[in-house]
Amino acid sequence: MIPLRDIRKATTFTIKTRHMMITRYKLLVKINLERSDTENISIRFDMDEGHISTLLDQINQFKDEKVNPSIRRAIALAKDSKLCIQCAKKKYELKFSRNYNLCLDCFTDNYGKIIFHAFPAEYYGGHKVYLSGGHSGDFQSGRLILTEHYLIFVREHKDP
Repeated sequence: MIPLRDIRKATTFTIKTRHMMITRYKLLVKINLERSDTENISIRFDMDEGHISTLLDQINQFKDEKVNPSIRRAIALAKDSKLCIQCAKKKYELKFSRNYNLCLDCFTDNYGKIIFHAFPAEYYGGHKVYLSGGHSGDFQSGRLILTEHYLIFVREHKDP
């Protein structure tokens, strides 16, 4: 097992092989490791050439995780879909839509401190509510949240 943080460089190189008077060229993967206990260590892999570029791309992408927060967040969310989409550290508490769920700290950072929270709440609004006879039409149920800066209604049934 090799931690990705120990990989200094991953490249390809070609070797010349000879078997029974037939010369062939093979593409291999060479991975140079960065270790404090030794100077230069490299390992080589012989694998299907169709997978080499994918392996190199993935190594380089996931190696960047330690310096690129968006990659770190994407990896964390791929591992656990119940994490907050903004910090990817805590389980989400407020579900806004299928792809937008926040933990309480991130919600407070974005919208302000919660002053009042009503659940369930019903929303009768928008252009479809008042029918030609002047009566209320359908309503949407969800939760009503009053923050320091916003009045937010979050539907419970999220249509795609």
